[in-house]
Amino acid sequence: MLIPLNKNPDDCIYYKATFVLKVLIEHKQLSTTELFYYVNQSCKMTYFVFILCLDWLYLIGTIHYTHDAHIQIKLCT
Repeated sequence: MLIPLNKNPDDCIYYKATFVLKVLIEHKQLSTTELFYYVNQSCKMTYFVFILCLDWLYLIGTIHYTHDAHIQIKLCT
């Protein structure tokens, strides 16, 4: 859930997506596996939740994907 009403706020996608943004600010551009690795060092989450975070950030126009040899994720400027 994006923002749960009756659960711990630390369990929401809105909160967990901040860790994804933090890593992308530090590294500028990463593959999905590298990004997942770095995010999990600071905030444990499942791959499913990680993908939901990426979807949320993409929908609000914060990140975009580049399709080179591997899919790269970077911040929008």
